[in-house]
Amino acid sequence: MKKLIIFFYILVQIIVITSYADYVNISSCQTINSTLLAGTDEVRINESFSHSGSCFNVVESNVKIDCMHNTISGDGSGTFLYSGTNNNNVSFVNCNVNSFSLGIDFSLFNVYNDNLYFENLTFSNFTSYYVFNLEYFSNLTLNNISLLNISDGINLLGWEVNSRSILSNIYIENSSSNIDCRFGIKSTICIESTPRIISENITIFEDDSQYSLMLAFAGGSVFNNITINNTQNGLLLGQTSFNNFSQITIDVPQNSLNIYRSSDNIFDNIILSNENNSIIIEGSELIGKSENNIFRNSYLGNYSSIISSNWSLATPNTFENNNYLSGTVTSTCFDNPLNQSCEVTVISSSTTSSLFPLGGIFISILIILGYLII
Repeated sequence: MKKLIIFFYILVQIIVITSYADYVNISSCQTINSTLLAGTDEVRINESFSHSGSCFNVVESNVKIDCMHNTISGDGSGTFLYSGTNNNNVSFVNCNVNSFSLGIDFSLFNVYNDNLYFENLTFSNFTSYYVFNLEYFSNLTLNNISLLNISDGINLLGWEVNSRSILSNIYIENSSSNIDCRFGIKSTICIESTPRIISENITIFEDDSQYSLMLAFAGGSVFNNITINNTQNGLLLGQTSFNNFSQITIDVPQNSLNIYRSSDNIFDNIILSNENNSIIIEGSELIGKSENNIFRNSYLGNYSSIISSNWSLATPNTFENNNYLSGTVTSTCFDNPLNQSCEVTVISSSTTSSLFPLGGIFISILIILGYLII
């Protein structure tokens, strides 16, 4: 009898221990706070649902929110996930989000967030504001993110010089930015004052924004395997230096690459296919130079006007082992109030067939299909 009692006692203890959950299940929008968490550090959304207005308000640090691959649908109003307090170590993963006015907003002035992690997220039908509006943060990860049928995509405004950010496997389709990033420019991805970014595998497809990707006052970053398909312009660097770009494909009808008062950037293995200016380099003696940029092992397209330097002191910039559509490499200075000269160094360049842009487009298609299959 005594052994039987001991057996049942042990059995009850096992049941109690195994039934204890280290997460909280929810099925509606609410505030993520210590009361909800009740001593745990994870919230799981256990079913899909619809909601009107703003959804999740995060006021607690060290929390993970897992949608478990469910779908949350709004009515076109409100903010999906936001915070107005200082938070550290916040993760949001595995979610499909549809039809809110603003997606994820951590942007309140003088509110600082450290270690933000977003992964395996799909946002669709956000036509009013940014999907990601993140400011005053340090140490950010965006991985495996899809943005479909949106207006403004990603706005990053960092503050910590030692911050590290990772942007990887991001796919954006059918976008049209309505909000100024910097210098009066509208861009689907706006990165400002955010140093030391490691970015890989970004595709921006069927974009109707003024620019697809803009970096302003951002340096010391690495961008690899970027594909841009835009009805207007491609990539803009504004007062942004000491970055490395490789395996970049830009297919636009106007300006593929605009380097505005930016220096010491390296472009390696890039493909520019367009109908207007492949590269514009702009600088000013009074405001800021564009110099010591290096373009190598690339296809730069655009007949003979490979580089235009407006009212600039853009000297020197180096072009090494590149291919061009046709003609010779020239530097054109115009609208130059300071009467500055432009200097371009060209090393081992050659021309190629006009069929090459089709190759660039074909490569872009393969990259996009590969992403979709994965």
